[in-house]
Amino acid sequence: MKAVLLYWGREPEAPRGASRPGLFRLTHMSLKRCQLRHYPPGIIVEYEHEGGIAARKTIDLLDLSPVTDVSSVVASLKRNEPLLQQAPDEQLRKLVESLASKLVCDTTQEFCLFKPLRPHHLPLTHCAFNKAGDKDGDKLITCSYDKTCKLWDTRTGN
Repeated sequence: MKAVLLYWGREPEAPRGASRPGLFRLTHMSLKRCQLRHYPPGIIVEYEHEGGIAARKTIDLLDLSPVTDVSSVVASLKRNEPLLQQAPDEQLRKLVESLASKLVCDTTQEFCLFKPLRPHHLPLTHCAFNKAGDKDGDKLITCSYDKTCKLWDTRTGN
């Protein structure tokens, strides 16, 4: 699907005074895909210009919350973003619903300090857990400016 962007003003290619202000066609663009950005909430739109040049545009949805009316957000996106006018309403609604559902916080879960780790003399540069579901899924590695790395067992703190 192609989108034609219409802008009010002077054509950018025309020399000053050669064109009158008004509505003009800028370019054809083809929507390729939409991706979600969870924090801060937004949609990344990948599209292609008429000459086959790929580009991206980020649309921030900073006011999105779990109680936001999704259909009004979709209508606003379709109205304000020419590229999203090509996207099916149902698909865009599912994207926004998925993004809004991820913003829900579980306030019933409580956390507590189990054991403070003081592994290094200088500040940490990296910290990584091994993959969830791994048979040794209880390991943590820390790296520091003191040029050391330490492997920890998260269950015991040693």
